[in-house]
Amino acid sequence: VTDKWMMTASGRPEVTFTNLSPGSYTLQVKVVNGDGTVCDDISELKINVNPPFYLSIWALMVLFVLASQGMGVMMISALPTLRLGLSFASLWAVISFSICGMSFPVMAMDPTLQGLSLLFPLRHYFLIYVNSALDGYPLLNAWPYIVALIGFASLPYLLAWRLKHVLLHAKYEK
Repeated sequence: VTDKWMMTASGRPEVTFTNLSPGSYTLQVKVVNGDGTVCDDISELKINVNPPFYLSIWALMVLFVLASQGMGVMMISALPTLRLGLSFASLWAVISFSICGMSFPVMAMDPTLQGLSLLFPLRHYFLIYVNSALDGYPLLNAWPYIVALIGFASLPYLLAWRLKHVLLHAKYEK
């Protein structure tokens, strides 16, 4: 927060810091006698500020699962039969491991595939990981990818009316 020494008001040995970013902090305290003599001893207090839950790794994992499920439910709702929807959603999930950038860098892919990679929730989750874990940026810098995952999780609401029909009138061939 600051590297400068701060004096508290006489008779009020307290200090308040607000709006601290998540991270580790060390509060160092020196004592000043009534006659103004500064003690050489420094007391330290380690303080850890945790991020809010919605910016935690657990929330991101839940959001990723919801985004992937949302994409699958949307495919099941959009395609004419339940079997075709499940098959297409499974194929989409398998392709996502190849096109998200984990096994082959997206920047080295054909520009068409680079654009298509954004249609996979795993790509956005991977970009959040790279941005935060590998590059060391705060999670708030990955807000476009978080918004994309929220969008994927919301997809089933577009076809909720059709999902009920698909599930109630599933046609199975004998």
